Amino acid sequence: MREKIKNLSNYSIFSKHRQFLLGVSTLFIGIFHLDFFASVAMHKHPVMYELVGMLNIGVEIFLLLSGIGLYFAYSKKPEFKTYYFKRVISVYFVFLIINLPYAYFKNFIASQNGFRAFLLNELSLSYWTRPPGETRPGWYVVFIMVIYLIYPLIFRIINFFEAKKHDLIFTISACTVILCVSIYLNRNYSELYSVVEIGLSRIPIFLISCYIGKLVYKKEKIGVGLYLLMFVGAAIKALYFASDKRELIFNRYSQCLLSITVAYILIIFAELLIPEYIYKALEFFGTMSLEFYLTHNLLKDVIKYYGFTRIRHYFIMLVISFFISLVISRIRMLAVNKYLKNKEQKKAVSI
Repeated sequence: MREKIKNLSNYSIFSKHRQFLLGVSTLFIGIFHLDFFASVAMHKHPVMYELVGMLNIGVEIFLLLSGIGLYFAYSKKPEFKTYYFKRVISVYFVFLIINLPYAYFKNFIASQNGFRAFLLNELSLSYWTRPPGETRPGWYVVFIMVIYLIYPLIFRIINFFEAKKHDLIFTISACTVILCVSIYLNRNYSELYSVVEIGLSRIPIFLISCYIGKLVYKKEKIGVGLYLLMFVGAAIKALYFASDKRELIFNRYSQCLLSITVAYILIIFAELLIPEYIYKALEFFGTMSLEFYLTHNLLKDVIKYYGFTRIRHYFIMLVISFFISLVISRIRMLAVNKYLKNKEQKKAVSI
C-alpha cells in the first residue's frame, strides 16, 4: 500500500495508467451521449442530468493524454514521415473507414445533398463549411489532426523556452491568449465562435498537457503546483454550477483544469480501489478509444433518424459500436505495426 501511495507523487503515473484513462474517458463520452436518447427522463433528475452532462470531460482527458504521448513520441526524434504516418495517416485512415457509410447516409438517404456534399463530409472538410448550430460529429478528428501536424513546432517552442527556463511562463501566456481570443469572439462574433469554440476552447488543456508531458517524460516528482492546479480546476467548476448564467464558454473552460483533477482521481482509484479485472478491461477498451468514439458518435445519428430513440436502443448501439471498433482498431494496429516493421527492415539492410 505504501508503495502505491508513493507512486502517486510522481508524474510518471500519467504514463503508467494511460490506456486505463483512455478507456475510462471513452466510457465517459459514451455515457454523455445518453442524453440524446433520454433527455426528457434525465431533465426530471437535475443531479443526474448535471453529472452526465459533465462526462464530455472525456474529450479534455483525451487531449491531456495526447499531449503527454506526443512529447514521448517526439523525444525519440522520429523521422517526420514515420511520425506523420503513425499519428496522422492512421487516424485519418480510421476516420475514412468509419465515416464512409455515415457520409453516404447523411447525403443520399437522410437528405439529397448530392455527391459534392458527400465528398466534403467524407473527407471531413464539411466541418469548416457547416452553418452554426449544425452538428459536427467528426470535429474531433479534424481538430486532433491539425494538432498532430503542428505539434513538431510546439515541441520546438517548448524546448526553446525550457532552455531559458521560461516554458511554464510560455504555457500560461499561450493559454491566456487563447482564453482572451475566445472571450472576444464570443462577445463580438458569436456566430463564428459557435463554429470554432468546440475546438478552440480545448487548445489550453492541450498546451498544458504538452508542458506536463515533459514532466512525465523526466519522471519529475509532483509538487504543490499540480495540486493547486487541480484545486483551482475543481473550484472553477463549482463556480460554474453556482452561477445563474451558465454560458457555454464558461462550461467549456471550466472543464479544462478539472480534467487534470478527474484524471488524477481516476489514477488514485486505479492504484488503490479498482479490481484488477476491471482495470484490465478498461485498459483493453482504451486500445480502441478513437474507433469507439467515432463509431458510436456517428451511429447514434443514424439510429435516431430511424426512430430508435429508447434507452435500450442506446445500449444496443453501444454494443454494436464496440464490435465494429474492435475490428477496425485491430486493422489499424496491424497496418501501423507492418509499416514500422518494414521501416526497421529497410534500415537494417542499409546498415
